[in-house]
Amino acid sequence: MLAYDLSTHRASCLNRGAAEVFRACDGLRSPPEIAALVGERLDCRVGTRYVEVALERLVRSGLVESPPALRPGRREALRRLAATAALALPAVTTVLAPEPAQAQTCLPNGSNCLMSSDCCSGCCMSNNQMCGGGPPALCLP
Repeated sequence: MLAYDLSTHRASCLNRGAAEVFRACDGLRSPPEIAALVGERLDCRVGTRYVEVALERLVRSGLVESPPALRPGRREALRRLAATAALALPAVTTVLAPEPAQAQTCLPNGSNCLMSSDCCSGCCMSNNQMCGGGPPALCLP
């Protein structure tokens, strides 16, 4: 599942387990209730600790607003969860999406081109269809 936050321009990729926990979050369900629902959806046993780890990661990525009350001993719980879980750990990976101008790529001088907007120089030479800094009269539209 891919979740995109329009206000921060951050995209978060959730694996299936984390996505099901995210879908089950309605502000009313407790972690044990979410675990039961996610277990039904994934057709396997899902423990409360799995849900708590997923919620913690969702909070850290900004996808869930109110932090869950997590028990101490997170490292030990993660170790036990990793050793015994039928599912992979819930994964939430967040990346900053580039602004449209940053995402645009262009071709350096000497590269083959089809139109001037392909080139960083803004000129695709009509005589050889290569990016260059030629006179505007020689540039393709």
